[in-house]
Amino acid sequence: MPFNMEKRGRVRYCRIGPDVFEREMAWLQGYRQMLEARMDRLGEFLRRTEHEQ
Repeated sequence: MPFNMEKRGRVRYCRIGPDVFEREMAWLQGYRQMLEARMDRLGEFLRRTEHEQ
């Protein structure tokens, strides 16, 4: 299990395991690359269509 959950009264305390942070960072890096590629394509589109306005 990637995290540990403990209940004390009405409060739940969660702790993540050491590998969770690395997996999340890898996911974020992939998402960032996807967004940057989309922004690059948008910039190219805007440059190509700039003269049409």
